[in-house]
Amino acid sequence: MRLSTFLIIAFITCKVTTSPVIVLPPFFKLHGQNVITIVNEKSVKTVVQIDHGGEKTNKEIQGEHQIISFHTSSSQSFAHIVIKVDGEVELDQNVPVRPDLFNVHIHIDKAVYRKSELVNVRILPLTHSGSIYRGDLSITLVNGKGFVESSTMRVKRVEETDSMISDQLEIPSHTFFGDWFLKVQPVEYGSKKIDEMLVFEKTFQVQDYDLPNYRLNGFLVDNSDLDKTTVTVEAKYFHGKPVNGSVHVYCREVGSSSQDRSHLTHLRSGEFDNGIWSSIVDLGKCDPPNPLPKEIYIESRENGTGYRQDLILGLDVMAPKFTITAVRPYFTNDVEEIILLVDGDGIAHGNVSIRIECISEKNDVMRTKEVKVGSKIGDALKIGIPKEWQNDVSVIRVIANRRIKNGFSNDTMLYIPNLSNTSLVSSLISPEEIKPFYKDDEIMNVHVKNTRKETNFVIICNSHTVHRVPNEVKNRILRVKITDKMEGTCILTAFTADSSVSDVMLFRVQTHCEDCKVKVSKVLNGMSKELGNNDAIEPGDVMELEFTGHSEAIVFYRAMDERLNYITLRNDYMIHEYLDYLIFGKQSQGAKILNLVNAEKVEHAMKKMCTSAGHQLRFRCLQGQRSTSLVSEKCLKHVLKSCYKNSSATAMQIVTPYLSGKTTPVLSASSTNCEFHDPGVVSQKSRIRQHFPETWLFDAIVLERNGTKKITATSPDNVGQWALNNAYWWHGRVSLYPGQTKYIQTSKAIFLEVDMPRNVYVNETISPLLTITGVDLVKSRETLVICLSELPRKVCADQGANGKKGDTYYMKVEVSRSSPIQSKYLMMKFLSPGVVNMTLTLKTENCQTGKILDAVRKQIEIQKRADTEEYYERHILNPSKPLVTAMNDDPGSTSSRNTKMITFSDQHGSMDEADTINTLITSNVPDTETVFSFSITLSKFLPITDKIGKIPIGTRSKRNGQRILTSVIKELSIVLYKFKKLKLYGSTSYQMEAEINDLINEMMQFSNCTSQKEPCAYSEFGKPQASNEASILLTSIATSLLCEADVEENRILGSLKTITAYIPKLGRKDFNEDLSDIIDVENTEDKKYLLVSFMYQVSRDCSSYRSGLRDMTKSFGKLHKYFYELDESAVQDRRTSAAIAFMATNATAELMRSDLIAEINKEHPPYWKCNGYDTNRVDKLKRSSESFRRRRESCQVMVNSFALAAIVTAYAEGTEVDWDRLADWISEQQSSDGSYGSPLTTLVASRSLFEKSRRSVEIAYNDLLEVTVRCKGCSEKRINVTESAIEIHIPNNIHYVTLITKGHGKAVVAARIVATKRPRPKRGLTQDDYYPVHLSIDQKVQDNFVHQTVCFNVSNPTIKTLDIFHGTYTLFTATPDQLYFLNDSYTPINPSSSALGLHFIITNIVSNQTLCYKVALSESRGGKNIPYKSAPVPIRATHPVQGLVGMLLIAHPDVPRSDVLVRRRRHHHTRTRFVRRIIDESAVDTICYDGGECSCAETTCSVKCNKCHQDSPENLQQLLSTNGIFGIRFELVSISNSLMNGANYTIYDGTVKDSNGLGAAAFELSKKVRVWLRSCNVGCTPGEKTLKRDYYVLGHEDGLNSDSYGRQNYILNHMDRFEESSYDCQNLNSAITIRYR
Repeated sequence: MRLSTFLIIAFITCKVTTSPVIVLPPFFKLHGQNVITIVNEKSVKTVVQIDHGGEKTNKEIQGEHQIISFHTSSSQSFAHIVIKVDGEVELDQNVPVRPDLFNVHIHIDKAVYRKSELVNVRILPLTHSGSIYRGDLSITLVNGKGFVESSTMRVKRVEETDSMISDQLEIPSHTFFGDWFLKVQPVEYGSKKIDEMLVFEKTFQVQDYDLPNYRLNGFLVDNSDLDKTTVTVEAKYFHGKPVNGSVHVYCREVGSSSQDRSHLTHLRSGEFDNGIWSSIVDLGKCDPPNPLPKEIYIESRENGTGYRQDLILGLDVMAPKFTITAVRPYFTNDVEEIILLVDGDGIAHGNVSIRIECISEKNDVMRTKEVKVGSKIGDALKIGIPKEWQNDVSVIRVIANRRIKNGFSNDTMLYIPNLSNTSLVSSLISPEEIKPFYKDDEIMNVHVKNTRKETNFVIICNSHTVHRVPNEVKNRILRVKITDKMEGTCILTAFTADSSVSDVMLFRVQTHCEDCKVKVSKVLNGMSKELGNNDAIEPGDVMELEFTGHSEAIVFYRAMDERLNYITLRNDYMIHEYLDYLIFGKQSQGAKILNLVNAEKVEHAMKKMCTSAGHQLRFRCLQGQRSTSLVSEKCLKHVLKSCYKNSSATAMQIVTPYLSGKTTPVLSASSTNCEFHDPGVVSQKSRIRQHFPETWLFDAIVLERNGTKKITATSPDNVGQWALNNAYWWHGRVSLYPGQTKYIQTSKAIFLEVDMPRNVYVNETISPLLTITGVDLVKSRETLVICLSELPRKVCADQGANGKKGDTYYMKVEVSRSSPIQSKYLMMKFLSPGVVNMTLTLKTENCQTGKILDAVRKQIEIQKRADTEEYYERHILNPSKPLVTAMNDDPGSTSSRNTKMITFSDQHGSMDEADTINTLITSNVPDTETVFSFSITLSKFLPITDKIGKIPIGTRSKRNGQRILTSVIKELSIVLYKFKKLKLYGSTSYQMEAEINDLINEMMQFSNCTSQKEPCAYSEFGKPQASNEASILLTSIATSLLCEADVEENRILGSLKTITAYIPKLGRKDFNEDLSDIIDVENTEDKKYLLVSFMYQVSRDCSSYRSGLRDMTKSFGKLHKYFYELDESAVQDRRTSAAIAFMATNATAELMRSDLIAEINKEHPPYWKCNGYDTNRVDKLKRSSESFRRRRESCQVMVNSFALAAIVTAYAEGTEVDWDRLADWISEQQSSDGSYGSPLTTLVASRSLFEKSRRSVEIAYNDLLEVTVRCKGCSEKRINVTESAIEIHIPNNIHYVTLITKGHGKAVVAARIVATKRPRPKRGLTQDDYYPVHLSIDQKVQDNFVHQTVCFNVSNPTIKTLDIFHGTYTLFTATPDQLYFLNDSYTPINPSSSALGLHFIITNIVSNQTLCYKVALSESRGGKNIPYKSAPVPIRATHPVQGLVGMLLIAHPDVPRSDVLVRRRRHHHTRTRFVRRIIDESAVDTICYDGGECSCAETTCSVKCNKCHQDSPENLQQLLSTNGIFGIRFELVSISNSLMNGANYTIYDGTVKDSNGLGAAAFELSKKVRVWLRSCNVGCTPGEKTLKRDYYVLGHEDGLNSDSYGRQNYILNHMDRFEESSYDCQNLNSAITIRYR
């Protein structure tokens, strides 16, 4: 929240003279100069008395214009001020005293972070005078749920020797994704109390993201002829090279999920040509007249890696793409002209046509010729108004559109209301020169009308700064000097001394620094050369950055990977906001002008005029694009409401009067991305690229006195593009000046990219994608090879078949100028936890002698796998409430099996502390489970602010998975009743109103309702196509919610007609409506009366719409007979009886309320049990299940919520029952997402708590409610819950936390534990159930083709769409025309080929049905092909939401058949000619021992044996001195043979006699060793295996693994030595047995 400033103008009526205008600052500045201005009609005596914490100021002053200045220094947070004028008290009030803090500029090193990452921050706090603020600042991170992360809280200040704050804050490892922000606020002097009015934030995202492979941009050429719209898509790698691949263009409904392709309408497909595809598309197929909004959905797939990327474009070819703003948002009878500002919205240029028309009750005035003018985007223009419009016009409507191809765009509209009956005028001030923007130090000349009264002036900028303008009007001209403090949108307010006349005028100020520049140069041989527009650098280059600006200015700079900006779709470094002014907004948190203009009178006049205008427009309720003017939007709302009420016009989308949160990223001098690209030169030296930061540079520096400074930096190893942003500040300025944005391109002639995760799990097998890119190839075709040059033994990679190290062909890659990007998969498995480095090199010809072209080292963290589960419980802290002994939701339950993982228990403190309550939080997570995170959150329990957080921009478009109607109803219930509760207390939230608007639009996508008011209904899974798909219960619930949201009549009448038409069907004897998808009620009578109750509630909620539906009251009155005929004994489910008590007719509801009161258990909540899940009716096995417990709890919440609503709405509370306790209990059942279990329970509970708030008096404030947090081994924390919501992290081993709550009021505490998932019964699951998609293959070779038949079966019914990747062997290709399905009903969507294989999408999949397809792989004829040496390739099935859901690894059928074993692990396979027909974890050869540890069995066929004659003492000593190397001599105890995973091994068990080397420590404790030698090592196995004989092993400690018998197991591979004791091995024996140190 920005600093909220307001202007108070005291206007008190007296009998003789007009009271003075008193201009007070919004607060007094602590330790700063404060000014009060008093304006009188004549010279008077004024006495000002100020008392601030004992500091008293008493000043007397005589005159008309009086200015009083004074200082404050007390720690008191308020000052009392009394102003007397001629002895009369004109002002007597408290004014806040706050630190002199104007703004806090916050800079962070990235725009998006992962969990556990550090947020590097630079903070520059400034005072109102433009100097550095050096008071204490509270700095913290606020997570995606809106809670302060207590572990990041700190208090810092800018020290005298510093110019800013530099810090690091760590994001917790177990936390929430979403929009986070870094919050900075001052800590008041003395009391250390945080002031909520001064809060400064920097927003960023926390998510588990992958950097995109390439950039995809697109646009539609604006065209009034939709059938001939040009769509252009551009695809470009971040390293600058264009993308080749396929593109497919669709139209779909806005918000459709990525897995549901039924909403897609295919428009056109094609191929990129040098990274660009452009074609004419018929957008008429998108059916724009349909009320559901549409968007363009583009899928692309590049040919090199097969990487798929999507793009969404707004269907806005006829969108205005500009806005109109009125310099004066109203007009009065003296209007002569209006001044308009034309701003681009996404575009910078364009011709605009504007017409202005009047709306009047008088026909002759309405027929007045409209005014037409032309303009351009970026212009400001003055338009004269006909005299006939001055008296009898209600509203002036501005309609504007933009010239586009073949016509004009859609309209954008601005409504300017007539406010003549107020003190506002339209001609007191007007600008001499019309300008869209002003700059620092410019003079704005304003013409001032001669009113014969002295005129005063005040400027308010960005709704938070007040600037007094000297009253120096000469020749009717006021000269206003623009200062740097007047940034953004400003309002000049003029008023006479007697406040009888006032006028306002908007103007804008742009901050600009022409001298603020940065020069980027490359340093070579001590010389620097500036980069040109087409220049690129290479990794490792030394760069010089020279910043130029104001003398001794501070420069903030950041060079960030441009891919992060692409992920967040914004450049967040420096953002300007141009806000519309809210001069009439009562709820505005910005500046207010009070009492100068009667706000109620203005609101009344606006409503009257705009409603009248709507009546006149009843046959043409045009709406147009939403305006940025709050006054226009308020007027438009009245216009539309009146217009639609009096006509049959088509209803448009809901309009919400709020200011758009859209901000414009400032790219300084560059409006487009300046791309620097150079084909580059191969580096003369090979270096390992291992440093891949996402932010290269981030810091702040101080320029020299001459205004320049140079820094040098070495470019990291990334290949791509860096966005270098910078901003400048110098003393005396309160704003930052954005410098020029530079884009630095990094490239290499040929380079290798390794796409693999940073974190993996033990025994997890992954397939990193290795991509080779040839930016500048010397030859037309080059053969390259990927080599593993550094691979620790705890990482096992597929390096060849059958234990042999593959030759060059195994990892061979061919790139050409026509196909410069090629990829390969490398299968890897990770065997033990820790951090490892892996190095891959790209060489020419072969791995032994080839030239190194590139080398990449990746660091990987291997973790132990743990599936986690979250436990969450809420509790109300209320020191005033009576306590009860029973805390279980089900008092009758004593089973420990039903104990919650988190429990709360309360007890009062001593008798002397009646206002104190002790709460014990107990973690019941067993010690056998690992707790990863234990946190508690504390927030104030106020009606206005309880759990109201920021709604992230774009939330509605980020939903994953397939949506159903009840999930939308659940979300809408939460936010709607939260918003209605907010309005009860005179507050509002434009963001929440926009959220409601979005959810209503989404909810209507599940209906067949149109604007024609025809009968319509709602369905759970989408628009009902037939009457039997409609749900009358869901239709009733949705209609009630729409009426509660006060939407337009056209959205409701259709469903009301359906509900009233259904009423006669309730009397049928065969009535048995299926409600199972919504609520699990068994009894037919319960179903019937639950449905009748919801239908009758519709008549109450929609009573204001009776006039739109003929005989609505009569139709719903037919429901009365069903309640009169009610047989109470037939109602068995208490949910139904409670629903009747709340929603039925008065008489029936009263009977049911009496029954409920008779059954109440008022000792403790819940007051009623749910008999829908009576333990006597449910068998013991089901009662013990987790799902049964959740359903029972949800049922209990519904019963008590219905009952509470029934009691409070009938004012039947009485005095015997504490209904507040029941409301608190319901609130405690709320989940972390704001819901209460099922969607219907969430609806009922949310409404019940709202009704309780509306019908009763709640706590208005918390009177210093303080909570002390204590636990064993923790530092004690004291939290004042009247301040921000906070999250406190508790050590993971703690089971008990005590909260001591003292004071008056309520607070919400929520405990959250993330722990390992509790074990579930296996129910006979097999490994085939690991993936829900089971794959199998059959293949055969014929001529130069490999014919493959792949079958798959989907066991998960939620999987309807799959993205299939079918890999091809080295030098084999497959084309889409060689692919076809054997099932006639299935056709591959968008089949395309890449260097890796085939890609296609299959949709409308039916679960448990086998689908098969055939494909033919053709052998390349251009090169030497050796299929039997090729590496295996995968077939993958990926789901848009669930990710990888099926995988099969296959090898060419000609791979040798040695060591063949067909294993049936997770998939069923057919025995064919290929050998490695296995999936992920079996793709890499490993051996696992008793105890669970595994060793790598790759490259085990080239063990070094019989080499003792080559040993020298020096070489052996050097080898054993190498880190990790060991040597052992062991005595053979036994020999055995084993067949493991199809390979034969000879196992040598022995006793270690001697060990040496830096890796030999492992043998100090265990003297038992088991050595594994693979049978393929010909010559290593001794002919005569003699027991008690000595053997020698030289190996690496990473290959050692202990089994459950305490033995050290070691599998020999190609890097190891294995020798039998002999005369030749004397040197080896000595090296192992004789210690060198």
